[in-house]
Amino acid sequence: MVFLTVARWMPQRFKTSPSRFFKRMQMKRNAAKYFGRGRNCYVIGVLRMLRSMRHSTEQQARKSEMLDRLYETRISAACLEHGMDKRYFLTSLGEFDINLNRESLSNLAIYEPRTFQSLTEFVKMRS
Repeated sequence: MVFLTVARWMPQRFKTSPSRFFKRMQMKRNAAKYFGRGRNCYVIGVLRMLRSMRHSTEQQARKSEMLDRLYETRISAACLEHGMDKRYFLTSLGEFDINLNRESLSNLAIYEPRTFQSLTEFVKMRS
């Protein structure tokens, strides 16, 4: 049997309100990872989904703050290793039009220390 329209595919009891049916089906797809009544009951599932979305949004903000602190710590340590102040180093890079963000600088400091050393020597030479 081939259903050519959505109205013929849906169960008889949902023919009056297809948006309600699809809204509940979307909730069931999103709540499939939960266990217990949150997986089967619509109201409980919606509340659980909203809570998980709120927590994931908060976690994204925490993750970005944590990464910012990590980048700052790596850059500070690398600058101290080469005998330079971090603020002076970052402002000097900006003055000389070397446009590297903090993430790329921290990656240079960790994974390519000679490149970072050449940047510090360049800043020392130009100042």
